[in-house]
Amino acid sequence: MVPRRLIDAEVFTRGSRSREYLLSADLGGMTHDWFASTSGYNDSLADKVEGFQFKAFAPPASISGQRVEEHRRAKVKPDGWAISYTNEHPIETIKYFDFWFTQEGKRLANFGIEGEHYDLVDGKPMFKKEVLEADTPVNAQMWAIGAQVQRGFPMDYQNEVQWSNKYALEGIELYDQGDYLLEPFMGVSLNTKEKDIYDKHWVTIRDYMVEMQQAWILGSRDIEKDWPKYQESIERMGYSKVVGAMQAAYDRAYKTN
Repeated sequence: MVPRRLIDAEVFTRGSRSREYLLSADLGGMTHDWFASTSGYNDSLADKVEGFQFKAFAPPASISGQRVEEHRRAKVKPDGWAISYTNEHPIETIKYFDFWFTQEGKRLANFGIEGEHYDLVDGKPMFKKEVLEADTPVNAQMWAIGAQVQRGFPMDYQNEVQWSNKYALEGIELYDQGDYLLEPFMGVSLNTKEKDIYDKHWVTIRDYMVEMQQAWILGSRDIEKDWPKYQESIERMGYSKVVGAMQAAYDRAYKTN
């Protein structure tokens, strides 16, 4: 794909500012990213790149004809809480954890402080005009005051909708109407034996997979020629053992009798 100039040759090394660089240089054509932030380039580059429009499209169909998107916003901020065994006030700590799951805590975590960052309109928090029109992005403003940071709390994506432009909202509607979003996989709990298998084999297998995937994407290796040996290699590394351990944990958690 790289030799055909369909994928950025520096896709694995350009870093977090790759969108900004490629789009502002009128080199970018497609990416797989979140609607709200990516669609913002329609505004920021409107006067820099003539005719610039960056819009969402439906997921490409798989070989079976299915169109799905496995990435979606989490219902709960995916950062866990923990209490140390040295904590002398576990009850108070648990109450603090619980606070963020109350309506007051949810609004504080998602929208900041009432009257300062948002007002209630018909019972719903709405960002103030000065927050939405500030030079600093809304999410950065929230981080600066301690909202939307890494702790467990229920997410409210109305805060993102409020600062999303029309292109992002069109993308959200497209994916909602098409029912493309898969339900999030909540993971599995491994027992001691399964975890030992996973820890022993998976890191090595994953690193090898990533190495080969990058080589195929960059065009430095031929996937058709490599595939049989690739499968032999991951099997020798313990791939079937890892799959077996994960499948057993999955069946234990989700399979109904």
